[in-house]
Amino acid sequence: MNKKANLYLNIFGFISFILAIVILAFSLKLETLSYHTPYILRMLVTIIGFICGIVFISIESFLFLLMKNKERLLYIAYMLVEVIIAVLLSVKIPYAFFLVFISLNVGRDLIRISLVDKIYQPKEFNRYCKMFGIKIKDFPKKKATTRKKVIDIPAEETVYNTKRKTSKKHAEAASI
Repeated sequence: MNKKANLYLNIFGFISFILAIVILAFSLKLETLSYHTPYILRMLVTIIGFICGIVFISIESFLFLLMKNKERLLYIAYMLVEVIIAVLLSVKIPYAFFLVFISLNVGRDLIRISLVDKIYQPKEFNRYCKMFGIKIKDFPKKKATTRKKVIDIPAEETVYNTKRKTSKKHAEAASI
């Protein structure tokens, strides 16, 4: 998979996840103040929160489709552990599931960004890009600089060639 696309998808997924949680929490707060806030404002905030949630779910689903089979199973297990931890902590600490979901989402995104070559199937990503006519250039490749090896010869072992090439005329003039 393209590293640049993976990075952007994970960043947009995380931002939409945070926005969905914050906006939906704000929407719940507005519902408690129903007498002071207009109905249209409450509905608008709720709809924006749902749209952010749908964007997050669609990005997660797309990245799930691109994963290899073994990694899909690990991803499902990770999600189950995330939900179990969130439920157990929210029983003891109210609203702790927000922090659990956010922190484990960051961990999941960092894993997906760092292991992009091992987790995803590159042919699947290329197929979807070709299907929808998307062209995303990857990060520029770093050019490997090759330096010539310099061999240091110690001064005592240096051999100088003192013979000079001379023409015949110069050799005859030197011999006279």
